Amino acid sequence: MSHFLFPTAAVLASVLTFLANKKLGAIRASSGLTLVSIGLLSLLPPEMIEIGIYANLVFGASFVGMSSPKTWTIAKICMAGLVYSVCFLVFAPYFPGHGGTLGMLAFISCVATVSFSSFLGIAIRSFTSQ
Repeated sequence: MSHFLFPTAAVLASVLTFLANKKLGAIRASSGLTLVSIGLLSLLPPEMIEIGIYANLVFGASFVGMSSPKTWTIAKICMAGLVYSVCFLVFAPYFPGHGGTLGMLAFISCVATVSFSSFLGIAIRSFTSQ
């Protein structure tokens, strides 16, 4: 199975956690989404999808969705989820196990998203002021 579904799964997990975060709180939203997604993934035949990899992907992407609804928008969460899927594909194989790796990748994704959106805002303001 190729990893073309990684971005979709990561963005979906991030957004659903973010939306549930507003009602349930960050920890309940993340753990609830992870439990439901692993349950749904376990219903699929093992030869169809690598359940362990997608479970780790969704679990880590739910960390992105735990960001504060007061300071984050859906668009930034989508972008951070997309960045997370790329980081997961590139870096996760170099960190065996997942003790801290998923959270670290989620943190990197959120920082990269905030940095990029801040830079983009400055660039747009400087471009339009000329």
